[in-house]
Amino acid sequence: MAFRRASSALWPTPCTRGPGYCIRPFLSPQLAPLARHGQGLGSWQELRLDFSRLYGGGAEAEKALQIQRKKMLYQARNRGDPLLADFLVGFVEAKGLELTLEDGESWAKLMECEEEFLMNLAAAKIEVPEDLNSSLLRRLQDFLAAGPPRKGLTGDSPWGQ
Repeated sequence: MAFRRASSALWPTPCTRGPGYCIRPFLSPQLAPLARHGQGLGSWQELRLDFSRLYGGGAEAEKALQIQRKKMLYQARNRGDPLLADFLVGFVEAKGLELTLEDGESWAKLMECEEEFLMNLAAAKIEVPEDLNSSLLRRLQDFLAAGPPRKGLTGDSPWGQ
């Protein structure tokens, strides 16, 4: 069967569930042969394995990162101090996609700290203990130094202008 690229960057492929066609997104030229190879096998699991080998990561690792980001957001929202909670939520929302599994371990250590101690660490007001020194803490400090975590938190009243 010939495959033709549609104008909407989608192309029809044989559906393994029954007669008809399924529409799957158009892939880049280097990935299209993998997709066509996977169609003959009739298994998307094997295609997913090909993609994970190509990109160097698996679906399990991506799922673990998504779960980690959700946990981080939940832990950030539930801090006792609202100012610290707002800062941590802003950090996770802004930098969450850049974080790795190793950052999750550093995050867990930071979440065990008390609010005041964690605020002083983020503001670089105290010396960082050796067990808490990580790239995640440096990114937290850089994020705080860059300005308010979210728009509207500058303290300026929009009605006073």
